[in-house]
Amino acid sequence: AAYSIPLGGLGVLAGSVVFRTLPDIANEEAVDAPVSVTDGLVMVTFARRVGALGAGGVNLKLFNNAIGDARATSVALDLGLTRQSPGAAPIRWGLAVQNLGNSIRYEQTGEALPVTLRGGASWTRGFYPHALTLAADAKLDLEQNVRVAAGAEWMQSGRLYLRAGANWARYTGASWAAG
Repeated sequence: AAYSIPLGGLGVLAGSVVFRTLPDIANEEAVDAPVSVTDGLVMVTFARRVGALGAGGVNLKLFNNAIGDARATSVALDLGLTRQSPGAAPIRWGLAVQNLGNSIRYEQTGEALPVTLRGGASWTRGFYPHALTLAADAKLDLEQNVRVAAGAEWMQSGRLYLRAGANWARYTGASWAAG
């Protein structure tokens, strides 16, 4: 569930609540009972324009995870910024840093949050009544998981869209899609 409140010239304030439960983890050969898994998240977001051609935002997240009887809670911060170049066919780009916060701890064992850096850019050129969009993005986290993607979309008179893209990730390799 999420709700946002425009604050006029100050920006936008939003709140989100997420609850997720997964099927129990059962080991048919073990004698112990199945293990339940639940996640909960409460997030407060504030975003506002930064200059005439950009915007920035921040998320404050409180989350809780339960695996069987072990529970862990943590707090994290996300920061993001988008900008665009001036002109009729601007280049739009954005950067975000996610999960800046303390480790999540199950009893005595701590696990660092997956701090992630994301960036992307897009360019659209209109040729009335057609348009071409080119986009690319990348993701890197502290565990050195890397993902890079790029794609193109051609809009024909607002009725037909042709799309193609490619994706490469460190552990899954390359893939592509078209439609």
